[in-house]
Formats: sequence, structure tokens, C-alpha cells
Amino acid sequence: PHPAADVVAQYAALVGRPALPPAWALGFHLCRWGYRSADEVRAVAARMWAEGVPQDAQWTDIDYMDGYRDFTLDPARFPEPAVRALVAELHARGQRFVAIVDPGIAT
Repeated sequence: PHPAADVVAQYAALVGRPALPPAWALGFHLCRWGYRSADEVRAVAARMWAEGVPQDAQWTDIDYMDGYRDFTLDPARFPEPAVRALVAELHARGQRFVAIVDPGIAT
């Protein structure tokens, strides 16, 4: 065997093999910048569902944030009750919701 293969085998024997990601993580995802509101995200996901397009996860980019500050929701465009309803609707269809977080300093 190749010496590199032996090193990899020894490493795997020491720390174990990597875990497979969940099946949904390897599925169809939809993400884009520019959603204007939680209602718009809901409408896009609903249309995908209505058209029969397979979708395992709906993402939102950082435009859901309040002033692009991490762990916040824009109270006008993405109020918490609307986001909770969106997530519940997605989960009811067996879909996941992913909110992108870009760690950084907002000024």
C-alpha cells in the first residue's frame, strides 16, 4: 500500500471515521439574497411545493437580520411571529429552515 494510505488508515483507527451528514443536508436547497420579508420567503417555498419541485431546505441570507446584527430579526420585514409561522409551515412539509449567520461587526 501507498504510505499515505497507511497514514490515513492509522488516523481513522485513532479518531474514527467521519459521520455522514443527515440525508436532508445532501438534498435540494433554495437560498438567495434579497428576500424582502418572511411572507416573500413563504410564498417562494409554497410555490416550489405547489409546482412539485423537491426542496429539503429553505435558506435565508442575512437580509432577515435587524441592521445585519447576528441573532436578530428585522422587526418590520421579518417579525418573530411571521418567522415562527414560516418555520412551522416548512417543518409541517418535512422541510428544514436555515438562517445564514455571518459573524462580523456591524457598524
